[in-house]
Amino acid sequence: MKSKFNTDNEAQRLEALRQYQILDTEPEEPYDNLVQLAAFICGTSIALVNLIAEDRQWFKAKLGLDVSEMPRNIGLSYLCLERRDIVVVPDTLADGNLATNPVVTDYPYARFYAGVPLVTPKGDIVGTLCVLDQTPRELNHRQMNALQALSRQVISQMELRRNLAQVSRFAEELKQTETELKRQHLRSQLFAEITLKIRESLKLPEILQTTVTEVQKLLHADRVLVFRLHTDGSGMVVQEAVLPGWPVVLGQNILDPCFKESYIEKYRQGRVSAIVDIETADIQDCHREFLRQFGVKANLVVPILIRDGIWGLLVAHQCATPRHWSSFELELLQHLANQIGIALSQAQMLEQETRQRVELTRSNAELEQFAYVASHDLQEPLRMVTSYLQLLERKYKSHLDSNAEQFINYAVDGARRMQTLINDLLNYSRVSTRGQPFEQVDCQVIFERAIANLKIAIEECGGAIVIDPLPVVMADPTQLAQVFQNLIGNAIKFRTEQPPKIHIGAVRIGEKAGGDGGDGEQLLTQNSALSTQHSELSNATSFNGGNPRNAVAPQHSEWLFSVRDNGIGLEAQYAERIFVIFQRLHGRSQYPGTGIGLAICKKIIERHGGRIWVESEPGQGSTFYFTIPDRPKESAALDWGLGI
Repeated sequence: MKSKFNTDNEAQRLEALRQYQILDTEPEEPYDNLVQLAAFICGTSIALVNLIAEDRQWFKAKLGLDVSEMPRNIGLSYLCLERRDIVVVPDTLADGNLATNPVVTDYPYARFYAGVPLVTPKGDIVGTLCVLDQTPRELNHRQMNALQALSRQVISQMELRRNLAQVSRFAEELKQTETELKRQHLRSQLFAEITLKIRESLKLPEILQTTVTEVQKLLHADRVLVFRLHTDGSGMVVQEAVLPGWPVVLGQNILDPCFKESYIEKYRQGRVSAIVDIETADIQDCHREFLRQFGVKANLVVPILIRDGIWGLLVAHQCATPRHWSSFELELLQHLANQIGIALSQAQMLEQETRQRVELTRSNAELEQFAYVASHDLQEPLRMVTSYLQLLERKYKSHLDSNAEQFINYAVDGARRMQTLINDLLNYSRVSTRGQPFEQVDCQVIFERAIANLKIAIEECGGAIVIDPLPVVMADPTQLAQVFQNLIGNAIKFRTEQPPKIHIGAVRIGEKAGGDGGDGEQLLTQNSALSTQHSELSNATSFNGGNPRNAVAPQHSEWLFSVRDNGIGLEAQYAERIFVIFQRLHGRSQYPGTGIGLAICKKIIERHGGRIWVESEPGQGSTFYFTIPDRPKESAALDWGLGI
C-alpha cells in the first residue's frame, strides 16, 4: 500500500532519529518497564516503543508481539505522524480505510489502536508509543493522559541515553589524548634517565657504552653504534650494542666509498639521515651495497658535534626488516648525540618536558571542567524522569497493582542512583576547580564536623570511635572534613557482624618531629601505634606502592594521620585499585556506593601535597594513612595561593 507519511520534514526527522543511535540496540530495562506500564494502564495485550526509520518500523521495546520490526508502509503509526497528536481507534473494522491494513487483516489482527507520537525537544517525531488489542475498546481521559506522560518518559530516556553516550565518547577522545600524553611523558622521562646516566661519568668509554646500551633498549633497534670519524672520512666503531645473530662491527675500521667530504660537511652542519628501506631509498648504489654487508635494512644517523666540529656519528640499525623512524626517535637520537659531545640538550629537554607538563595540566583542567558541565546538564532529565514517575505513582496509585508500583520504584531507584553518581562526579571534579584557600584548621573540629554528618549511621550500627589529640594544620577545611567523613563512613559501611570500632590518630614526622618538645612530641608519645609507624618511616629507604613500611622519611615535617577499623579488610593486591575512580571490590547489592569516595580522598590529599594509602588483611580490618605537610601559614600561602 502507498505510504501515508508526511515527508515535508522527513530528512530532518530521520536525522533526529539517527542522532540517538538507538536503532538495532539491545533491549533496555527502562523502555521495557514503560511498555509494560502502558499496557497495564490501557488494559491491552500489546504495547510498543516504535521507532520509525526510513523504510521500517523498529521496536525498541515490545510486549505481546513476536516480531522486532515491520515494513514502514504497513501499520497505523502514520496516523500519529499526520496528526502530530495522540490517535485512538476504538475499532479498526469500523473504518473502511483501516480495515484493509495488513496489521488488521493479518498478524497481529489489531482491532484496537492507540498511539502517541514520540516528539524530541526540537519537535521532531521519531516514532510512537502505542498500544494495540485484538478486541475493540475505548480509552478514558485518564488513560490517554497517562499514555502521553509515558511517551514523554520514553523521550527522556532517549535523551538521557544519548547524553550518556556523548559523555562516554568524549571521555574516550580525552582518554586517548591522556594516553598519548602519558606515553610522551614516559619517553621524556626515559630520555632524562638516559641523559643522566650519560652525564654521570666523565670517562668517554663509559659514556659511549651507556649511550648505545640505553638507546638500543629504548628504540628496540637491532644495533646501535658510535662511529668515530677520522679526518680522511674513514672511522672506527668504538662502541656497539647489537642483538644476537647480527654481525658485530665493534673495533672495525670502516670506510664507506661514498662517504666523501661533501657528506661530512652536511653532517657537520647538523644533517640527520633516516632511511626507512635501503632497497627503495634515494641513495647511491655504492652506499646501498656498503650497508648490505652489515645486514642493514634501515638506519638512523645523527652527528656527534663538539664545538664547531664533528666528532663522529650515533647510528641505529634495523636489520630484520625495514622500519619507519618516528620523529620522536629521530629527535631523541639527535639529542643524545649532542649530550655525548656537549651539555646543550639539558635545556632542550627541560623545555620539552615543561611544555608536556603544561599541556597535561591544561588537558586535565579541561577534563575536569567538561565533567562538571556534562554532569550538571544530566541532572535535569533525571529530575524530570523521577518527578514524572512519582507523579504517575501518586495520581494512579489506586489503579496500579503491585507489579506496576514495583516497575515505577525500579525506575525511580535507577534515576536516583544515577543522580548520586552524577553528584559524586561533580564532587570529584570540584576538588581542584572549586577548592577553598588553605587556612589554619583544628583537625579536632574538622573531625567533629564529619562525625556530626555520620551521626545516624554511627548510632544505627552501634559504632565506637576513639580519637587521639589531633593537630592544627594548613588545609581546606571543607575538603579535609570530606576525607574524614569518607574514611569513617567506609569503616562503618564495610563492617563485619561486630559493631565497628574505629581509631583516629595523628603524629608529626620528618625533620621537625619531636624537635621542639611541643604538641608533636606529645602526640607521638600518646599514640604508640603511630610511634612505631614513625620509626619505620624514619628508617625506610624508598616509597613504594603507597606502603608506609617501604616509605622514605619525608624531606620536610608533615602530619601522618591514621583511620583504623575492625572491618572486613581487603587483600593487598587491591590496595592501590580502591583509590581509582569507579573501582569497586563488591557489588552494589552487598555494599552501596559509586566507587568514587576514595578517589576523591586521594585527589584531596594530593592537592594538599600529601599521600594516602591503606594497609589491610581480609577479616583483620584496615588502616588508612594520609599525610598533610606541616606548613607554617606563610609558607602555605606562598605554595598554594588560593588553593587552586
